Amino acid sequence: MHTDKNIGIIIIVIVLLLFSCNDTVDIPVLIESVSTGRHHTIAIGTDGSLWAWGHNMYGKLGDGSIKNRLSPVRIGLKNEWKIVSAGDNHTVAIGTDGSLWAWGYNHYGQLGDDSRSDRYSPVRIGLENNWQTVSAGGVHTVAIKTDGSLWRWGSISAGTWDTSPVRIGLENNWQIVSAGGSHIAVIKTDGSLWAWGYNTFGQIGDGSTNYVHSPVQIGTDNNWKTVSAGPYHTVAIKTDGSLWAWGANMYGQLGIGDGDGFPYGSNSPVQIGADNNWEKISAGCTHTVALKTDGSLWAWGANNSGQLGDNSTERHYFPVRIGIDCNWSTISSGDGDSSSEREYAHTIAVKTDGSLWTWGYNQFGQLGDGSIDDRHSPVRIEIWKKL
Repeated sequence: MHTDKNIGIIIIVIVLLLFSCNDTVDIPVLIESVSTGRHHTIAIGTDGSLWAWGHNMYGKLGDGSIKNRLSPVRIGLKNEWKIVSAGDNHTVAIGTDGSLWAWGYNHYGQLGDDSRSDRYSPVRIGLENNWQTVSAGGVHTVAIKTDGSLWRWGSISAGTWDTSPVRIGLENNWQIVSAGGSHIAVIKTDGSLWAWGYNTFGQIGDGSTNYVHSPVQIGTDNNWKTVSAGPYHTVAIKTDGSLWAWGANMYGQLGIGDGDGFPYGSNSPVQIGADNNWEKISAGCTHTVALKTDGSLWAWGANNSGQLGDNSTERHYFPVRIGIDCNWSTISSGDGDSSSEREYAHTIAVKTDGSLWTWGYNQFGQLGDGSIDDRHSPVRIEIWKKL
């Protein structure tokens, strides 16, 4: 008669035999966070692993090559990644130890490694371990340290750039940052909203279209909760759950209608609808995606490649609900490629169960489904790793 101990030994022997026949076992990777750039996508697993796919010019995927990837590939072997942000053609990330890393296009110094050389795999920026959050824009990067100080590098003005991090002011109360195409939006710990940079379409939100050289407060409210800057428009949520937008609106990306106003939208924040249950937002180039507190998914703006996810290519000038699921947890809207393709972009989202979903433009494999076919509604992407 077998004892419990003998049964346990038998089970261990069986497992060892299985591993002796199969050196590795594939296990699924659940996703913690995602970020979309210009036709490329980066994701961090719940285990801290880093994955990338899509367009790989300049090495922005970080896999040591410039080869496009139609499916997720693992970047390095570390399980120590905490935050990642994909810009137009570069990517930046923070490790769980607070270290800062960057890779991809670097002509304007947007990697911050004190050079203008492209990097095909992650390189560490400095030796400090006190980076808290980071955001990659067009050809610039903005970050906040754990002491609340604000730092910037790369370029947001023609002909000038910094190849290593430069501190912005002396204040230590910066909390949330978002880098747009050529402008920056930041929220302080007191809930005030600040912005600077290019302002041709009113994307700064200060009521003008003048270039702003340093941070200026937007309005006088102190109840801003989160903000997302796209190339030409900005969206934000207040602590009361209300949704606000400003900047360009030629594709309906503000969600206020078909371009009435100045210029093609609004140069100061305008409320989108009357709902007070908005939770997260992501501004792409010509479309916007948002989540409500009930986990529902909403989108509006350009939709030529199905980036809104409503199983159509119809443009929407107001927020429309995508599907009926109420278990969405994370979203990221991608950028277009050029002035003639601004309506072509992709969207990535994660559900509360850690599953990854993608839709929209897919010419470079940025959806990660192994093809280059556009998808007009969310499709699930499986990521597997070797154990």
